[in-house]
Amino acid sequence: MKVFMATVVMVAFSVLANLLLKLDTLSSATAAKIFGFWGWRTLAGCASFGVALASYSLLLRLLPLNIAQSFAALQFVGIILASWLVLGEEITLLRAAGMATIIVGIIIVAASDA
Repeated sequence: MKVFMATVVMVAFSVLANLLLKLDTLSSATAAKIFGFWGWRTLAGCASFGVALASYSLLLRLLPLNIAQSFAALQFVGIILASWLVLGEEITLLRAAGMATIIVGIIIVAASDA
């Protein structure tokens, strides 16, 4: 259960961080910026990356490195889905095939540890 929760938190916060960074780049030039270029979304994104890093560190304690890193690849699938839902980016057939390949690869690597 710890592995599942750490993976979910790591992926969710990594996806959130990437979305926040992208949204900050899309914000208007008149939005309040820190040091002239960092908006609140960038700072929140950095904090989200910190949470994802802490969760990944926990995974490294619980799993071999190759398994933990394979689970971390779920963030690529999550980012594609989130960018489609939040930003309206397209998921082409080739991109969907890539997502499926990542998921199958993770399952194979995870099963090899059993």
